[in-house]
Amino acid sequence: MAEKNPTATEADPAINGIQAATDKAQQQPKTNGTALAWTATTLFMGLSLIVEMPLAAHRHQGQSFGIIRLELADSFKSFDGLMAIWKPDGPAWVGFSLGFDYLLIIAYSAAFFLTCRSIAAKIKSHRLKPVLVDLAILFSFLGPLAGVLDAVENILLMTSLSHWLSLTTSVCLQNGQAVDPVKIMSTIDTLAGSTAKVATTKFVLVIAVLLFISAMHFTLAWSEKQTPRRSPETRV
Repeated sequence: MAEKNPTATEADPAINGIQAATDKAQQQPKTNGTALAWTATTLFMGLSLIVEMPLAAHRHQGQSFGIIRLELADSFKSFDGLMAIWKPDGPAWVGFSLGFDYLLIIAYSAAFFLTCRSIAAKIKSHRLKPVLVDLAILFSFLGPLAGVLDAVENILLMTSLSHWLSLTTSVCLQNGQAVDPVKIMSTIDTLAGSTAKVATTKFVLVIAVLLFISAMHFTLAWSEKQTPRRSPETRV
């Protein structure tokens, strides 16, 4: 009877152990990174609804006006018009949305960062062009950058809201002295213009990251169809 020649891995159990450990080490970070990315993305979507819905529930002439409208209001007239629609509890809901927005900032910054890093790892495993890895790493930092801009935007909005609330009193006071309402309106107008620019930049970054992630998912899916991975049993 002819003897069965053992393969290299069958003949040396140590090689099998090293190979298994290597495979596990390569796969575990990707699995954890992907899971964290999905968790952060889910939080991002849920928190987005919490931040937007309280104000969006106020409808005017059949239209919904959420916090995003306030972020993009670039003048005192636009700012004041929105606050008038949200009366009488508008200021309280604006404060709630802006406060809760900081949790949203953490969620989407983490979601974009982890997702792009996970994509970078998958690009390496698929042996695609190295420039795509560099792009994925670059885009991973755009999410946190958008978060920083979002935080600055919230500070500007809260400052504008504080000035707007001072207009509702019979006498505008600052450090115990009367202040011309026109001056306050001018200040809000300037703040609103700056807020709109910061918000627009933030949204451009967020959209750019989302488009990149979508493009990379299609690219990786196409790559998997073109070059299917070998199963662990076929590795030597």
